[in-house]
Amino acid sequence: MVQGHADAVGHERVLGRHLDDHSLGPPLLRQQRLQLLEQGLAGGRQVFGDEHAQVAHTLNYLGAVLADKGDYRAAGQRLEEAMAMRRKLLGP
Repeated sequence: MVQGHADAVGHERVLGRHLDDHSLGPPLLRQQRLQLLEQGLAGGRQVFGDEHAQVAHTLNYLGAVLADKGDYRAAGQRLEEAMAMRRKLLGP
């Protein structure tokens, strides 16, 4: 497994366990999750390219964390990018 891929998938697995209950926790944890997601997104783009299902998945999680933080503009941008990517990859 490529190291960047392992890092990107590792971040997703850790975050997935925390986000499954839809509780994003106190502000400090939200900030840590935001940082991990940003790192995972960069790693995913590097390994998979800019348009890949894993990148779309990370963008979706990132949008959820940003919305919970109250940054709705950035959340909307990430969620819209994820949706457009999924439409392109999976079709209408």
